[in-house]
Amino acid sequence: MISLARANLIHDWQRHVTAIVVLVLAGLLMTTQLGLVSGFAESSSELERQLRADVVVIPVAGTSIRGFGRRGAIPTRRIGQIWMHNDVEFVQGYSPRQGSAQWLTEDGSSEFILIYTMDPGEDSMTFPRRFPESVRSVLATQGMVVLPRPTARALDVDVGSSGEINGNTVVVGAVVEGLPSGFSRRVFASPQTARELSSTRPQQFVRSYLVRLREDADVDRFIDEMSPLLSRYGLQAIRPEEYAAGRGIAELLTSSFGWILIGSAVFGLVVGCGIASQTLRGAFLAQLREFGSLRALGVSKRRMAAVAMEQAFLTGVVSVPIAIVLSHAARVVARQFDIVIALSTELVIGTSVLLLVVALVAGVVSLTAVTRVEPAELLR
Repeated sequence: MISLARANLIHDWQRHVTAIVVLVLAGLLMTTQLGLVSGFAESSSELERQLRADVVVIPVAGTSIRGFGRRGAIPTRRIGQIWMHNDVEFVQGYSPRQGSAQWLTEDGSSEFILIYTMDPGEDSMTFPRRFPESVRSVLATQGMVVLPRPTARALDVDVGSSGEINGNTVVVGAVVEGLPSGFSRRVFASPQTARELSSTRPQQFVRSYLVRLREDADVDRFIDEMSPLLSRYGLQAIRPEEYAAGRGIAELLTSSFGWILIGSAVFGLVVGCGIASQTLRGAFLAQLREFGSLRALGVSKRRMAAVAMEQAFLTGVVSVPIAIVLSHAARVVARQFDIVIALSTELVIGTSVLLLVVALVAGVVSLTAVTRVEPAELLR
């Protein structure tokens, strides 16, 4: 047996389609805006997500920004304390960003780039998991650099193209997929090539230490045993997944572009919720004559309120799957323009619940007008 609310939606669907469309667009706006924020954090820390380490040693984090941000530094002499544990197989310093420069193309144009170091050695833990093994030999060649696909597209170069960085001629040895640039132009080079390109000397500090353990070692036990020793020097050991997540959040909160995205997401949430709730409330108020007919037929105010709330809920239920499909379509289209929209399961569920809440709130706000309607409304 079909309910009165569903019968009304089906019979008078033309009146409700506007509210559904607005709810869908509001859901699309909220989901994509939050997806852009999440995508920026993920793309900014994608390099850390592909590290080949078992444990990462960083400065003790009073806050996530201090511990995971660029300002955190560890003296290189602290490497000895990490080697003291018997389960340690290899330790490597990790300070990927070497500096910034201008990339001069063959036609004379220039682009701002960030220079990143990447050790191509067989034991290297900084060589990304998704990179082809053939890239190792490219990086090992002096004067050759590796570009992510978004950077190569932005610089309008390909494998074999040459450019100039700080007066040094470089050749693009490989273009790799699976490494979003996070709205920046990244250029990867071996430590030796990177130092020449950025004209910097070896540093006495590193941002973190990557640790590889023996095959039979227990990571959690290693962290528990090393924590008391490392804490004496203001250090802590964490898993690479935690490090990557912290780096993404730190990059989001320490960059001006990250705050722009956060502000845009908040604005999108407020605007989306406001417009959707007002449009849905208008759809309810447009049905006062119908509710007056129910009142004339002897339907109680409590029953009419239940009909209104069920109608609001059904409108939200219809809108949610359409908004999800359109959000994933927007993600695919944005990917073609090297824009990352990360739609995690938690994010999609959260925005879907929020959309339903907006629909229900609009129903609640409209209850006053609905329950006060009288049969005389039919004569107006």
